[in-house]
Amino acid sequence: MTTALETTGWGPLSEPVHTDIPAADRPWRDNAFLSFWDPARGVCGTLHTSTSPNAEGRRARFSVQCGGTSVELMEPLEPGTFTSESITFDASAGFTVDSPRVQAEITMTPFRALADYTGDRAPKAFSLDQDRPLMHYQRAATVTGRITLDGHTTEIEGTGFRDRTWGFRDESASVSEYFGYMWVFPSVAITSMRLLGGDGSDATLGFFLTDEAAPVQKMSLTRDASGLFAASELILADGHTLNVRATGRPAGFWCPMGWERTGPVLSAYDEFCNLRTADGEEGFGLIEQGIVKRLF
Repeated sequence: MTTALETTGWGPLSEPVHTDIPAADRPWRDNAFLSFWDPARGVCGTLHTSTSPNAEGRRARFSVQCGGTSVELMEPLEPGTFTSESITFDASAGFTVDSPRVQAEITMTPFRALADYTGDRAPKAFSLDQDRPLMHYQRAATVTGRITLDGHTTEIEGTGFRDRTWGFRDESASVSEYFGYMWVFPSVAITSMRLLGGDGSDATLGFFLTDEAAPVQKMSLTRDASGLFAASELILADGHTLNVRATGRPAGFWCPMGWERTGPVLSAYDEFCNLRTADGEEGFGLIEQGIVKRLF
């Protein structure tokens, strides 16, 4: 089964922050994650915003590498907003950053079909309330704008992905391990994840995105000697198989997803990789791996 292309903008990825949530003794989180890259100009970056009316870990984070120089800006958020002191996120268009060291004006325009991770395809291992699973959406984007880092401005014409999630979640309490991708090739965009739940469940979710969203049925991962991404095989529901290998890793950032605690805590890392399929098609994208560290 495939889902047809939507052409009306960002749709559910523009969902406002929720300020009226059901009474509960578990964390509710509104998250937005944007990844972008322009390999020709040496640019890789993420914007990650997470707010909550009842939990710690509210933050806006901008991580970027331009021409070999990296900077990470992290600022606290108030409940009910994705905008911090220096970072402004516009869910209909993109974001701006205005801080002493780094400034940015980024516009993201949707393309390819919407990846709808709701209903039967909700990431249940991330959901604290199985009766109210996370609402989760992703979509590929073209990316334009500029970043000024330490006084040097780089114009950007690249691609990337957007992610929007809301619901009851605390990864350190419900997930054991996961990995996921957001990739763009000339012929297809790919988003997929595999989740090992705290209860031992092993679920694969994902889509090949063209004018339609075709679901992924199975995925496997090959890691290098340091545990980072080396290669993967993905199998669609119709039996189509895609083999992808990393050919370079120009950037990477740690991805904070919770808050300081004495106890099990999720540790996640984002890799930006040059990619090549077994048929020789070149692409680029982000791989995120997370695992719960249990010694404390």
